[in-house]
Amino acid sequence: MDSSEQALSEQVYELNQQLRRTQTVGLLMGLGTAFVALSAFVGQAPTSDIVRTRQLVIEDSAGRDRIVLGAPMRDNFQRMSPSTGMAIRDSAGNERFGLGLNQRGDIGMGFDAPPCTSQPCNPERINITA
Repeated sequence: MDSSEQALSEQVYELNQQLRRTQTVGLLMGLGTAFVALSAFVGQAPTSDIVRTRQLVIEDSAGRDRIVLGAPMRDNFQRMSPSTGMAIRDSAGNERFGLGLNQRGDIGMGFDAPPCTSQPCNPERINITA
């Protein structure tokens, strides 16, 4: 074999090596892409149309409870009996609107005024009970 044939043979050998490396990298990239694509579907939690909880508290940007939905309502307000319902509070934490169904089966809706400074004081302005 003369030197030109040997050079050509070495060149073919190098090209074969580069082709194998390129194929290996391509295969690994394809497998990686497939793994990422499949894991996006496998890792997702199933979406549900129903959210179940006993109480939901919606806070304002300062972290204060502003809307409370509960069954029963769990809060620090003195209720006549455990109630299932909703309370809307002002920025100071005072309940300003409440809607609830108590254990006796009475449903009530109350609209409260801002806190009073006079004594005696009744902050409840409108109460509707059925």
